[in-house]
Amino acid sequence: MSMLLMVSLYSCTTNKSEKNIERIEEGQSEEIVLSIMGKPDGKTINALDSSELIYFYAASPIAAGRIEIYFDTVSWKVERIRDHDSW
Repeated sequence: MSMLLMVSLYSCTTNKSEKNIERIEEGQSEEIVLSIMGKPDGKTINALDSSELIYFYAASPIAAGRIEIYFDTVSWKVERIRDHDSW
């Protein structure tokens, strides 16, 4: 029974990112994104465009993908969003 509870709790926390990504829009500030999505699972500078910072969020365990939110490092606004469904 404890294993079932652990799996259920994991599914609830992971699916939060997928549900919240629908609330993210281009032009939103980093502060707004963090208030909606929480702390990212990872972040990096875009190797192809150093003026972009990418935040990574885990997608659902079933999809085995991730959500990427790209920020302009001058304005700190969302430039684009990619999720596992758009790859």
